[in-house]
Amino acid sequence: SVSGLAGGSHPLSASYTPPAQSNFLASSTTGSLLVTTIAPTVTFTGAPGNAAYQSTFPVMANTNASVLPTITGTAGVCSVGTVGGSAASATAMVSMVSGTGTCTLTATWIADTNYQGTFLQQTTNATKLTPVITWVPASIQLGYPLGAAQLDAAASVPGIFGYTPAL
Repeated sequence: SVSGLAGGSHPLSASYTPPAQSNFLASSTTGSLLVTTIAPTVTFTGAPGNAAYQSTFPVMANTNASVLPTITGTAGVCSVGTVGGSAASATAMVSMVSGTGTCTLTATWIADTNYQGTFLQQTTNATKLTPVITWVPASIQLGYPLGAAQLDAAASVPGIFGYTPAL
């Protein structure tokens, strides 16, 4: 078992001491031991299957390696905030900046002295946001035409209203 050695090449030496009163001389040799890095254990979770425009959600990246991952998202569909936490348990907030497309999130861990670099991905489908409509039409007497007091709906985003019955 190799313990305490980081990945890479390490010099080794071996010395031989013969038993007393033998026909052999002491001897030694040197060599090199290559300790290869291993794949880290990683998880990347938190992305919902669908997320509406302007919504946010956290993602979590966990590993046994010693480096904090970078987390990126699909430009124009989602954006990723600053990665915080530790290498063992990193988090970031994702903001949906579009109501269409697929947000592909990628967590990337670079190689360190003991672990190979790796990455994981997860996806979220962007969905359109349903605007909030506020409307309480004023009462009207029978036979009077509809007016501004009845046709005054408001929405949380700009748009054009159509009313039924039509004027």
